[in-house]
Amino acid sequence: GQSPGEIINRFEEDADGVTDPIAFSMGMSGQAVSAITALGVMLRINPLIALCAFLPMTGIAMTTRWMGEGIQRCYRTEREAASRVSGFLGELLGSVQTVKVAGTEVSATRHFEALSEIRRRAVLNNLIFSQVLNSANTTTINLATGVLLLLAGHFMSIGAFTLGDFALFVSYVALGEASISRFAGGVGRLLASFKK
Repeated sequence: GQSPGEIINRFEEDADGVTDPIAFSMGMSGQAVSAITALGVMLRINPLIALCAFLPMTGIAMTTRWMGEGIQRCYRTEREAASRVSGFLGELLGSVQTVKVAGTEVSATRHFEALSEIRRRAVLNNLIFSQVLNSANTTTINLATGVLLLLAGHFMSIGAFTLGDFALFVSYVALGEASISRFAGGVGRLLASFKK
């Protein structure tokens, strides 16, 4: 069976597993409406710039989906390492007297330190993986903004695009909670969560 520490750790994660998808899907539905509306407005103003700015956003979703297996593996490894630490700590605290009588304090401490080191590495790997993914997403957003700048400059020079149009496009693509890039990242995370 599982130790009390492992059960507590699992109980906390199971509760998050029930509530997180509900909150995520509610947020995603609002972001979907905002992204579709933004894309519609952008297409009416300048279809070429809208499509060129939107294409990198599909890159965010595809990159996140492609990295889905790694995301799942890092998260699973971190969760298992945390469960082992919690489980051992629960067992250790439940048998302090036995450990003292047997004189195994040093070996118990070493084992706890070894488990903690494994957990530290798992947390670090998960953090690095997440940061690489976030960096790739941020780079993609910057790429889309760069494409906007280049195309907007050209269309502004011929009078087919205004500064207000440019500001609107940048805000729709890269800024705020309801931006297309945020929605694309959410879609990618959703796709990655289904990938096993």
